[in-house]
This record gives sequence, C-alpha cells and structure tokens, in this order.
Amino acid sequence: AIDIGIEVIIDLGVKFPCPPPPKNALKEDMIKLKIKLEKTADAELLNYKEMIDTKIIAAMKFLQILLCATFYFGNQQYFPVLAIQMIRLTLRHGTCKESCVAIACLSFLLSGSGECKASNRIGHLAVLLLEKFKAEEYLPVINIVYINGVHSRTMRLELGMEEDLDAYKKGMQVGDIEFAMFNAYLYLMMSFISGQSLVELEMELDVFGKRMVEYKQMTASNMVLVIHCVVSNLITTKDCLSLIASQNE
Repeated sequence: AIDIGIEVIIDLGVKFPCPPPPKNALKEDMIKLKIKLEKTADAELLNYKEMIDTKIIAAMKFLQILLCATFYFGNQQYFPVLAIQMIRLTLRHGTCKESCVAIACLSFLLSGSGECKASNRIGHLAVLLLEKFKAEEYLPVINIVYINGVHSRTMRLELGMEEDLDAYKKGMQVGDIEFAMFNAYLYLMMSFISGQSLVELEMELDVFGKRMVEYKQMTASNMVLVIHCVVSNLITTKDCLSLIASQNE
C-alpha cells in the first residue's frame, strides 16, 4: 500500500525519495525545518499563503494518509520522510488542512530526539492550523502525536483525559476508526493511572473493549484487554482483602 501511494504522489508531480534517505540526512532535514518553524510567529503562520495548486493539494492528502498509516501500522522508516516532504510542500506552496498533521508529526519526532521546547512550540503551530482550517477530522491523530506525545508532559492529567475522549468521539464521527480507538485506549489508560474507581473503570473497559472488537480494531482491543485484566485482578484482590478483614473483626 505504501508503494502504491508513493507512485500516486510521484504521478502528481511530487518528488519522493525512495528508498528513504539515511538517518543522519533525515536528522539534518528535521533540524533545518525545526529552526524555520521555531522562529515562525503565530500571526505569520496564520497569514501565510494558502495552497491553491490542486495537484499539490491532492498529493498532500495522499501523503497524509500514508503518514498516518506508517505511524499506526508500520513501515516507520517512511514516517519522518513523509512528514518532512509535507512540510516542504507547505513552505513552498502554502498551508492546507493536511499541513497541521505534518507539523504535529514533526513535533512528535523532535520530542523523541529530546527537543522538548522546540517540539512544544511546533506542536502549538499545528494546533493553530487545525483551528484555522477547522480540520476537526484530523483531531484524532493530532491528539495522539502532539497532545499525548508531547504536550501531555506539561498538562493536567484530567484535562488530557478529556482531550482523549473528545478525540475518540470526533474520530468515530468522521470515520477515523483506527485513531478513534487508539484515543479510547489512551483515555482508559489515563483513567487507570489517575486513580478512577476500579468498578467504574471496569465497566468502561468492558464497553470500549466490545466496541473495539465490533469494529475489528484488534490492536487497540488487545491493549485494552491488558488493562482490563489488571483492573479485574485488583478488584478481586481488594474484595478478598475486605472479606478477610471482616472475618477478623
């Protein structure tokens, strides 16, 4: 699927490196984009020219699909290549809806390299574009790669859980089932970490787990099943301890 997508992009007149460049070359490209975007003021980005070339817009849509696929399903050697290519097209031809996804993914990549300040700044720019273009269909992926992948380190846990649940609902609404269910998993994981009532959490785990199976999202389902087993064991242990305590009174 990745190879077919790349062929389509090339047919649209967009150059694409295949095979991917070596890691050191990709790192240099990311640093250049980081320096450029980190210095970009909010107003400058919001007033930047918008993309009008229909072929480039179509290419951006294909690139975005491939970008999300490499993040979620594998072939991750293409993930930075796709993000870099999309941002280059944005800087050359103007912003569009898909630009926010590419910039959020660059933020995620920079965070993994220890560039915390830069990744937060660049992720903020992604959210600005998301809001400017009313690109809510991309909220599920941006919530994962930026809000959870970068920004969550500096935000309250409860607020992050609300963001995860909102992103899940939006994903289901627009048909982005894979990322919707991934957001649901993050919501459940954060609920567990935050100390939510185990009984209430077990009920939510049951509901979401069945929904994931219904939509054949087995990766998310298996991750939720692990939490479900831990919660069920904790409830059973707690009940046993309560019974022992009452018998000793």
